[in-house]
Amino acid sequence: MRESVAKMGTNDYAVGSCRGISDFDQAKQIRMNVLPILLFLLLATPACAGPVTNAPDPMHGQELASKLWSNCHLVGSGQQEQANADVPSFHEIANKQDQTAGAIMAHIVLPKHPMPTIPLTKSELADLSAYILTLRDKD
Repeated sequence: MRESVAKMGTNDYAVGSCRGISDFDQAKQIRMNVLPILLFLLLATPACAGPVTNAPDPMHGQELASKLWSNCHLVGSGQQEQANADVPSFHEIANKQDQTAGAIMAHIVLPKHPMPTIPLTKSELADLSAYILTLRDKD
């Protein structure tokens, strides 16, 4: 037994070499063992995260409006403690002729003086513009 150990080189102690498996075959075997786990995680993640939607959320837009714009704009039809008389209400903005969600988002991203720049995500911009458009008069 000692003679056979003494004759072995250092590479002979590698796991693959002891079993007669090449390094390439070992890597392939590891990939094949990991692949089902990764596939499961990939497929299970969306199910756990819930449905993905790109539809704007007017309710979230209303929350943003109340938090970020209620100091200057009248943001809804309910009671509001303060608003600047020189600034259009969200109702007025919604009822501008040919008003669109894109136009509302453009005015927020590129505000005119004295409106400050308020950093928002694309999703928040869509939510806010959707909320504003809910205030449009029904014809």
